[in-house]
Amino acid sequence: MMCGALALAACNSSPDQTVAKASIDKPKAAVTPEQNCTSREAFEVIRDQVFDGAIAKVQENERSKLNSLRSIVAGRLETPAVIAHDEALKRTECTGRIVIGLPPNTKKAFEGATQLTADIQFSVQPAADRSGLIVATTGTESLVDNLVAGAQRKRIVKVSGGAGPNLTFENVFDPPPEKPKPDLREFGDPLSEPQPDARALARPSFGCTGKLSSVEKMVCTDPGLAEQDRTMAEAYRDAKDRTPPAARTKLEGIRLKYLARRNSCSDQACVSATYDAWTANLYEWNP
Repeated sequence: MMCGALALAACNSSPDQTVAKASIDKPKAAVTPEQNCTSREAFEVIRDQVFDGAIAKVQENERSKLNSLRSIVAGRLETPAVIAHDEALKRTECTGRIVIGLPPNTKKAFEGATQLTADIQFSVQPAADRSGLIVATTGTESLVDNLVAGAQRKRIVKVSGGAGPNLTFENVFDPPPEKPKPDLREFGDPLSEPQPDARALARPSFGCTGKLSSVEKMVCTDPGLAEQDRTMAEAYRDAKDRTPPAARTKLEGIRLKYLARRNSCSDQACVSATYDAWTANLYEWNP
């Protein structure tokens, strides 16, 4: 299992406590103890506790990855049950399992995992000022450690033939799943209609016709590399769209740097790792 050695200090000493923000313009209707344990608001508070705990343990460049991941993860509370309820304090003690669903683009960072889970105990009660819920949680240490490990994971690729040092890529997170958009033409020849041969199975962002380099031929006949190329091209388009014209020269320099690195590769692993680093750099691009 992918768990770090360190436990969340706050969980060792005392339960995490976070207040969920909510509108105070109108009072909330009374809820039952069971509804407290199944509350979506309670899940969101616990999720934020987990991410805040992980973010506190990583470096600045890794925090942006976790904050981006927080905004897109799915999740839920499973098998919630009431342990006790204090009517005077309106506090409900609960048990359950928290599930944090991971998007497909983080599989490499989390060693193929599609979700993180933990059996937890938590209490839920309304804040005195009606600003939301106060949720105290224990049992989330493994989730925190898994997020830390995912944010810190690096990918090392051995250069084919021993020519030069191994390549270490700091970024493993890929950009979000590709959204349908027009194909790009900035990375090769204009796209043509798919041909009835092996290249029809792999459609990168550039056209697989005409004079191609050895690396381009590799991408054109490998569906996995072609998908990585399309994802990179999509990330480049998004980065270019949010870059002012005056800053696009620097973005073009990044493109040329990674294009040269990709074209110097001699095997599939090197090309794949270069695309990983390239797309991650574009995804985190801040003009």
